[in-house]
Amino acid sequence: MYREKYCQRRALELYTSGKTKADVITMLREENAIETELDRLADRFYHDYLFLQKEKRKQRRQKAEQNIMIGSVLLIGGFILTVLSYILIGTGTYILCIGALVSGIVYLGMGLIEKNDLKRDGTS
Repeated sequence: MYREKYCQRRALELYTSGKTKADVITMLREENAIETELDRLADRFYHDYLFLQKEKRKQRRQKAEQNIMIGSVLLIGGFILTVLSYILIGTGTYILCIGALVSGIVYLGMGLIEKNDLKRDGTS
């Protein structure tokens, strides 16, 4: 019995693991899909696979940009608070906002690394 949703999920798994259209057609044939529809279904499932890959890259890019933004805000905010405390207290004692500075560096680093990975993969 042919089950389209199962076959679609299975085809996406095959394409993700590097299998070819011929492998997907073989799987569809094993699932008793209509013989005249095999080529069209394999093409449609491949189109679905490409769409999902594009969406995953888009999500990775958005997450990288978000991390860069958060890191920048934390780093700049921590620096400004540190400088303001030094100026306002004025006795040689000041508040060093280590948490904000370190968190900012970590987030900024994660975002830049992810963005670099996307560029290296040719998907930016």
